[in-house]
Amino acid sequence: MKRKISLLVVHLLILGTMLGCSEKMDYTTAASSTVKEINALETKTVTIDAIVEFPQNPQYTSVVNSIWQTSVPSEYATILDLKINVPADGTYTGVSVRSESGKALSGHLGVFENGYVAAESETESILFAEFQEATEGVKFHELQKGSWFTFRLNLPPASYNAGDLKVRLHATGNRVYEGTINMDMAVCGTYDYEIELQPLSGNNWISILPDNALVCDLSIPGTHDAATGDGTSFSLGKTQGLTLQEQWDMGIRMFDLRPGYKKVRSGWFKYVEKLHIYHGIVETKTSFESAIKTLVNNLKANPDEFAIIVMRFENDHLIYNDRDVWNNLMASFLSSSDFPEEYRVDFRPDLTVGDLRGKILILSRDAYASVPSTGAFVSGWSHGENGSTNGTISGKSSSATLYIQDYYSVEDSNIKTAVVKEFADKAAKASAGVWTINHTSGYTGTLGSDSAYKKNAANTNSFLYDYLVSNSKPIGATGIIVMDHVGARKSGNYVVWGDLLPQAIIDNNYKHRLTRR
Repeated sequence: MKRKISLLVVHLLILGTMLGCSEKMDYTTAASSTVKEINALETKTVTIDAIVEFPQNPQYTSVVNSIWQTSVPSEYATILDLKINVPADGTYTGVSVRSESGKALSGHLGVFENGYVAAESETESILFAEFQEATEGVKFHELQKGSWFTFRLNLPPASYNAGDLKVRLHATGNRVYEGTINMDMAVCGTYDYEIELQPLSGNNWISILPDNALVCDLSIPGTHDAATGDGTSFSLGKTQGLTLQEQWDMGIRMFDLRPGYKKVRSGWFKYVEKLHIYHGIVETKTSFESAIKTLVNNLKANPDEFAIIVMRFENDHLIYNDRDVWNNLMASFLSSSDFPEEYRVDFRPDLTVGDLRGKILILSRDAYASVPSTGAFVSGWSHGENGSTNGTISGKSSSATLYIQDYYSVEDSNIKTAVVKEFADKAAKASAGVWTINHTSGYTGTLGSDSAYKKNAANTNSFLYDYLVSNSKPIGATGIIVMDHVGARKSGNYVVWGDLLPQAIIDNNYKHRLTRR
């Protein structure tokens, strides 16, 4: 069934444990174990957990239970004790271990048939453990460079070759650190390893996801009026404090851009119309062409990532508001060399991570032609306090249902948080191929106030962060979450949780079973 929390995989190798753990186990022979032996194994249920100790930080709890469970006795495991040296001061949210060869660390429990384990059609090769301080319910740690902690991982009973297992220390902002376990591990052995982690170039969280995972089943952090962080003509419409590049570096992968157009000088007494990004009547300092170039350059450097743009015609300008002009400009741009063809992708409901790697998916809320040049058109957008489940994303040849919540004029913060939770739950329970865009963004009070967006962010960002990390079980995929004021814990006088919420959304991808195509 779609979007259920998976069990920790009992790989084909697990049958070998029924004959006793050995470095030289004959797994072909083990696979012929009797049904009686298999049933005896299934009766014993334990929790496979990750244990984290902070000897230099005693205020932190020593135990972090993972979410994975399996029907296998606890003595049947390959046990890895990692000593992890903290590479830099920062806010850290958890540790993940993954197999580069795709060896199953978690996944569906195999079905026993005639004494054999049925072939695993889908497996997970990433195991994630979230930090928490049990005494106060805090789901992150502030750690200092030079400190260290130990991380015990009970892995499925398998052998692991040197270089196969990668360890990632998850952090807020653009700090992600990774290292390799460069030693062989035999089946059911117990090992100690001290690992040094190196910084990666930006928070490239998509790169470690499986190619066949559906994009609609991901949890994707996005920014509302993303270009306002590059600068605006005045503060009224400013919803971000980070530039597009800084947003990319911290793992933002959906960008809300509002291109209108204006005349720009192209020579002596000569002007041409160019696409330019606005927020309402407020002009940003970013052209649509430069925003695309920023994303293209990042994808050149990080071809395993992708970007999604949700855009609309911002037509509030008193002069530059001709829809026909905008239509022609946009259709021409999206078919030009300014948006290279190798970065374009046509929409399908079942787009996978592999389909989208290295590309930009453009979802336009305004149709600039009879069919989209690339990506898709979006209809049924909702600004109501109840959201909508009957929106549509229409590509050249196929379409998908869109759940959309963009209640931005927030008169009652309780209504806003309720609908944010409602659509997060809808995304988690949605059928395969349904897409969700859920906004925590909006303003509370007077729109003209500089604090209006910050006040709402302080409420809704905090709420969703707490909801994602405080559940005893992961809620499942959130879809696209669109936020204001990402990057910092505090903006002005308001605690907006702009560092922790994006990372919680990113980490959520490793806490449940992704739907595959």
